[in-house]
Amino acid sequence: MLKERLIVGTIGAIFAIAVLLSGSLILNIAISVIALMGLGEIYKALAITKDNKPLAVIGYIWGVLVLFFANTGKLSQNFMTLTFSFVTVLLVYMVIAHKKTTYAQVTKCLFSTVYVVLFFSYLILIRNNINGEYYIWIPIIVAWLSDTMAYTFGLLFGKHKLIPEVSPKKTVEGAIGGVFGGVLFMLIYSLVCAYGFSKDVNFVSMILLGASGAILSQFGDLAASWIKRENGIKDYGNLLPGHGGILDRFDSVLAIAPFVYYFITVFPVFR
Repeated sequence: MLKERLIVGTIGAIFAIAVLLSGSLILNIAISVIALMGLGEIYKALAITKDNKPLAVIGYIWGVLVLFFANTGKLSQNFMTLTFSFVTVLLVYMVIAHKKTTYAQVTKCLFSTVYVVLFFSYLILIRNNINGEYYIWIPIIVAWLSDTMAYTFGLLFGKHKLIPEVSPKKTVEGAIGGVFGGVLFMLIYSLVCAYGFSKDVNFVSMILLGASGAILSQFGDLAASWIKRENGIKDYGNLLPGHGGILDRFDSVLAIAPFVYYFITVFPVFR
């Protein structure tokens, strides 16, 4: 199992690096495809696809539209209209299909669609930003490498359970290690950008981004774990043997992608 996990993880890392190094078009298409796959996973986890397929169709249509406008750089101008249309269609459908639709199903569809698709779209917005080819690495580095550090610290020093009702294996020591990892790897990335690519880096902003992003990424991981526990599943999917599905790998990234976007808008990392 560990060998399989390592092999899949290595292949996945190589693929992720290749996509991140590609042009914005390829990367944005990849993010859009991954977002829709993730949407399918959470619909399955919440039994939306099984119990109410029309709801899933409505959600997919909204998701495609959000990703389209994100790719064309027009999401902010059209987001209110998109959201109004989505909620209105859900309300109309809820009334028309009242005999086979519950309010709980509608709210699950609304929340899960916004959570997955909108949060994924922020990766596209980050990549389309000025210096986007450098910024896009930040949510990936903070989420995945701080998670690795949290796992390592928890394995070596973990004694006090963090929130066992949500995620039994996570520890306070691991969480602290994750924050330390976020800061450490952001410093390393800052040095790479400064001395490898001659970028004028705001190191204070990078440290703050690493620490706060690592904390938020852990909340994203815990929230995704809680959703799984509430619905009695271990993983969101089996696309990646030993790692689960798309959402199992991207739950932390999803949590911090919007935060990174707004952080770099207010506190530019590259001056």
